[in-house]
Amino acid sequence: MNRLGTGLAAVVMALGAALGCGGDDPDDIEFEVACGNGIDEDGDGLLDCADPDCAADALCTGGGGPIEICDNGFDDDGDGRIDCGDGDCSSDPSCLL
Repeated sequence: MNRLGTGLAAVVMALGAALGCGGDDPDDIEFEVACGNGIDEDGDGLLDCADPDCAADALCTGGGGPIEICDNGFDDDGDGRIDCGDGDCSSDPSCLL
């Protein structure tokens, strides 16, 4: 590879590292990918709307803070209550059965 090609490859690798692209390893995720799937993609112990990575996600901004998804088995809003046990879900159709 010539000097230009080598330099370009180094720039691309540095840019990828700066953007959080860790290469071929899928475990190198550094932020939440989907804010409503109940999975902690970045491994920081915070799920979906409880993760600051999702603070601006439309799914999480109801009322200015994280919202409880009432049928996924997780404490989405971080208040210690899950789904129908959370007062935020008292009028949700999935909790009125």
